[in-house]
This record gives sequence, C-alpha cells and structure tokens, in this order.
Amino acid sequence: MSNIKVITINPAIHNIFNENKGSYVSIKEIKARLVSEKNLQISSGELTKVVYRQLLRLVKNKIIEKQLLDKSRRLGYKKTKKFEQVEFKFKMFPCESDIVEVKCKPDVTTPFIDQI
Repeated sequence: MSNIKVITINPAIHNIFNENKGSYVSIKEIKARLVSEKNLQISSGELTKVVYRQLLRLVKNKIIEKQLLDKSRRLGYKKTKKFEQVEFKFKMFPCESDIVEVKCKPDVTTPFIDQI
C-alpha cells in the first residue's frame, strides 16, 4: 500500500519551487513572479494572504522549509526531499478564477432594438 500524500497547490507556486532547486525564495519574490506571470489584478494584502496560506500548508506538512535570510526578518522558503515524494493536485487561486469571469462578462448590456 502506497503512503504518498496528496497536497493541493497552485501550479505557479509549484513551478517556483521546482525552478529554485536548492536556494531559498522570499515571499516578495514569490509574489512578484505570480503578479508578473499571471498578471493578477489583486491587492498586495490579498495576494499576501493567499500565498501565506499556501506556504503555511506546505511548511506544516514539511514539504518546504522556512528559514531567516541573512540575519534579517525576511523569511526564505525552499523545498525539502519530501517535495519529490508528494503527489500534487493543482488548483488555481480564487483570485485567478475571478479574473477569468470578469474578462468573459460583457462590458455593458444594451437592449437590442429592431429598426425597420
């Protein structure tokens, strides 16, 4: 019987940790990459909440580890060996799905008038 745990993660965050093999990534770097890659239209505070929730779940399950960077108050995150052993289920952030819905809605609804 397999003992592989399934964790839900945002695909962009998964890619960030895959690309930074052995180095630490700060919250600021993660947020900057998400905004630039996904072109998110979300406040900085809301983005911070969403990212912290995701990272907290990964730290709690020991999939990533956190550490203070350069004797400062900044935290860095990097993947652990367990990262490779976990099966990930990918899910978009709620703010990403809102953007798609907004773009799909018409700007202004105008009634159709038949002119004869």
